[in-house]
Amino acid sequence: MLALVAAVVVGVRDHTACDVGFTLGANVFCLLLAVLAFFYPRGGPVLRRVSVASAVLTTLAAIGSIAGDGIGHVHGLLGGIAIVVLLCQPSAKAWFAQPTTR
Repeated sequence: MLALVAAVVVGVRDHTACDVGFTLGANVFCLLLAVLAFFYPRGGPVLRRVSVASAVLTTLAAIGSIAGDGIGHVHGLLGGIAIVVLLCQPSAKAWFAQPTTR
């Protein structure tokens, strides 16, 4: 999230408004993941699936922005891949499947 804010600040200073909009559009799924993270203490398998889907879409959007002249696409790509790998671990699946007594 901090990397996205930094990319927007740098974009406002060094690039046009179109570049900043392109960056926000390419990383909109990162923002969705940031919102979903607030619900992780409750857990639940649906939350895990939505998070994985959003991370996959983040990765695809970042790959698409690599083809363009967008700024701030590397953090979306690496973050999306890392979240997919971590949430697909058996331990993450077991944690999200626990009853919500937390």
